[in-house]
Amino acid sequence: MVSHVPVTIQVLDVNDNVPSISGGNSAIIVCSGTKNGQVIQTIRAADLDNFANGKFSFYVPAEHQVNANFTVKDNGDNTVSIVSRRREVFSQDRDQDFFSLVVVVADGGEPPLSSTTTLSLRVCVCQRNTRGRNSNNICQAQAFLSSTGLSTGAFVAILLCIIILLAIVVLFATK
Repeated sequence: MVSHVPVTIQVLDVNDNVPSISGGNSAIIVCSGTKNGQVIQTIRAADLDNFANGKFSFYVPAEHQVNANFTVKDNGDNTVSIVSRRREVFSQDRDQDFFSLVVVVADGGEPPLSSTTTLSLRVCVCQRNTRGRNSNNICQAQAFLSSTGLSTGAFVAILLCIIILLAIVVLFATK
């Protein structure tokens, strides 16, 4: 005798993958005109486990909360906003500054898992945004010698003097 019985097997997902922040590999551009409390960028978390692990939560670890420049705001929708904490506008005297911000993302699984990411933030003078409000910030190109205090006009004058001196040397050498 043979009998056939339909059997349903339900495989439950185990919380075995740590959550991570999407796109945390490249530097985040912060315009030097950013003011206190301004949202710089919103970042999303991802997890290879299914949705049974609940929503993600974000926070800056206690040992890194002394960052006077940036903090994070958990939006409650699996995203986090990076927020400026500066009281004044970022300095436009320097070409660019680099900062880091440590962010922990935790899932709601059982057991809960978390991962820590260090975000790189680059503060610079941004180009004017001509493509609409949602396009990405781009750092304005800085002059090669601007960090030494040499203006473009002075650089051209020095270069012109060198060319004239070389022409004089060539004229004397050919006589």
